[in-house]
Amino acid sequence: LGFDDGDVAFWILLAGSFAFLWQVVLMKYSIFLLGDRLLLIIGVILGAGENIMIGIARGKTLVFAGICLGSLKTLDGPLLTSMASKVVDASQQGKVQGSLAALSALARGVGPPVINYVYRNMNFFGAGTMFIAAAGLQIAGAIVA
Repeated sequence: LGFDDGDVAFWILLAGSFAFLWQVVLMKYSIFLLGDRLLLIIGVILGAGENIMIGIARGKTLVFAGICLGSLKTLDGPLLTSMASKVVDASQQGKVQGSLAALSALARGVGPPVINYVYRNMNFFGAGTMFIAAAGLQIAGAIVA
């Protein structure tokens, strides 16, 4: 897609700005209006939309628009932690937080090789297949939630 250093810097600025907007400015109000669970589901679905947009992109504009769309997914970790802490008593908090950290570490370890396999062996949508596959996993997660 012809990304250069300036485009990468813009991507970092865009992603960081939208993450700041959601996490610092809008999170409290969004939780109040929608609730933890619905906001988590919306974030996961919009994250899937971001991956689909990046997966089908043939130019930079759609990639940047996808990044904006999926920025709500930056709330997923804090929302999941908050929701988990509300369903167990104080004596179980450490176990729950440790379990979430372990699952997160497992995903960070297993995810890249799986996506790399998809990238190298499955080209149904060209180079964007790995993003479409990631979106499928996110949609499955939203259904389970």
